[in-house]
Amino acid sequence: MYLARGPRDPDLKHRLQTGLEFLNHLLETIAWRGRFNLTAEYRTSGYSLMHVVAEDVGMTLGHAFGRLVQEHLAGGIDGSGFSVGVIHEAQVLVAVSMEGRPALHLTFQPAVRRHEQVEDMLSVDLENCLSACSQGALPTVHVDIRSGSDPHHTWEAAFRALGEAMNACLSANSYRTGTTPGVKGI
Repeated sequence: MYLARGPRDPDLKHRLQTGLEFLNHLLETIAWRGRFNLTAEYRTSGYSLMHVVAEDVGMTLGHAFGRLVQEHLAGGIDGSGFSVGVIHEAQVLVAVSMEGRPALHLTFQPAVRRHEQVEDMLSVDLENCLSACSQGALPTVHVDIRSGSDPHHTWEAAFRALGEAMNACLSANSYRTGTTPGVKGI
């Protein structure tokens, strides 16, 4: 996996090959909304279980985000960010804090219609992808799924907000030059 900031890669869609079309779409969404260039290729030598692919891709994405944070720390970054992802009837709030305390807090508001299947994936595997991403990047991530009846819209809103929140985390902040995002780095 390759994750970087810089001029937009016009071939982004073609560089996302996980074997799961919806996961490719969600990675594209993170990259587009977060203004990242992203390449992901997943190959197996036997069978491809959605669960394993989603976790492995999530963990690798987390490590890539963690590496990007480390690369930008010396110049100072905000280290936290939030966004509200919206698409049609779906609305999801994502808040991220890059302080080395890995945790995913995922909540579904009672009015949200939960679906087991979304496109070519299970919703639980998308939850596992987010959890693995948190383990890889070491942030605390809150995902509050506030509304949504179409699972495609709901998960796309979540990944939109995640991309935007990660972009905010990496925003330059000269006040924090040479420190970590949390006070433990002072």
